Amino acid sequence: EATLGLDMEEGEKVLRRRKGSVYGSVGGLECQASGSGCGLNDADEVERRRLTSERWEERRAVIRALAGVTIFLMAGAAFYHVWEGWSWVSSAYFCVVVATTVGYGDLTPSTPVSKLFTVVYVVVAVMIILAALASLFEQVMDSQERLLVNRLLNPEGCVDDLAGCQSMTASEKMEVLTSFGTFFIIGLVGSCILGHLEHLSWLDSIYFTVVTASTVGFGDMEPNSESTRLFASIWILISTISLAHAIGTLSSVRAAVRQRVLAYQTIHTSLSRGDYRALDRDQDGQISQIEYLTGMLVKLGNVDQILIDEILERFHDQDRDRDGEIDMDEAGLALQD
Repeated sequence: EATLGLDMEEGEKVLRRRKGSVYGSVGGLECQASGSGCGLNDADEVERRRLTSERWEERRAVIRALAGVTIFLMAGAAFYHVWEGWSWVSSAYFCVVVATTVGYGDLTPSTPVSKLFTVVYVVVAVMIILAALASLFEQVMDSQERLLVNRLLNPEGCVDDLAGCQSMTASEKMEVLTSFGTFFIIGLVGSCILGHLEHLSWLDSIYFTVVTASTVGFGDMEPNSESTRLFASIWILISTISLAHAIGTLSSVRAAVRQRVLAYQTIHTSLSRGDYRALDRDQDGQISQIEYLTGMLVKLGNVDQILIDEILERFHDQDRDRDGEIDMDEAGLALQD
């Protein structure tokens, strides 16, 4: 066990040194070219900078998406304000109802020009909103992917317990409860305010908020006053996105649970003859460590075999002396005197 521990520790150091070399090259750091080499501190610094850059890029993508949606909604509101003579609040409210596909039906275009504009606006609105939501969900899914990897690497009691793999972890339960709790609070606030502004009963308030947040929009109840429409213009956007995020979080957690169960079953199931032949890529009658690792990753769906083959082919192209390793000269990172 002590020898195995030392081997794993040494292997981790090697992996961190290689990761530092890769990130140093990608990040543009010149620690290798300067002749000083990339140590562990350099690798950690490069990793920190890379993560910081990714976070800022995610924030910029969210800001761009929100800015695009805001500009589009205001442009539509300006048109309807001029051609339909609606107030700015009613015009913005109509654009939000159209963009979120709620479609109460309390406001409709009446002139031929407005109807023609609405035809184009609806199509463009759906595309823009979907693109913006796709951008937002991409950021959410990136974070969910990192959480998924962390869950797979740290399964919290799922190492030798299938029952533990089949149930949500404490962090997953908290994540689902937080997302749905946020939607519940947003819905509760909306019910109270909309019910107060429109003088609705508590049942009608809940009914109205759920129908709106789910974008069903029957049209039997809709905001009537300017103050209600002003609040609804903001609340509809927040509530629909919140509900979509809650559903996406639940789906992500359930996917993580299924992946853990699949990983457990794959790892703890004995190899069949077919599995053995599939893992023995070079057909030499033996399964090497790299063959077993890559084969299991492919079977779990974490990586595609074509991608692995392309990576290995790239490795062999750079390993010009065919010694199974890529040195600094072969990588084109020879130290400068």
